[in-house]
Amino acid sequence: MKSSILVDGKELKLNHFIQELTANLIDGIAKSLKFSEGKRIEFVLKHNEIEMFVEAQQIPLDLGHASQIVGAVLKGFLSNLHGIESASEVRMVCER
Repeated sequence: MKSSILVDGKELKLNHFIQELTANLIDGIAKSLKFSEGKRIEFVLKHNEIEMFVEAQQIPLDLGHASQIVGAVLKGFLSNLHGIESASEVRMVCER
């Protein structure tokens, strides 16, 4: 799997460990939400909102508290990366 993180449209440079961890995190969340199909999974975080896309199709995250939980997990992960401190949009992509 391959992953990338784009901050306000610019791709962050990720070392191998972070790239693999990002791919596994996105893939694991998608599978937990019952989206095991699709080659491209994408999460977009804008302020306090989160959107999920599978093969460019938006997936509603209105299953209980799914969007809050997924958002908190991704924000916790991202908070440790240099370069996202003042981002208005973060896009996390996994290509299976």
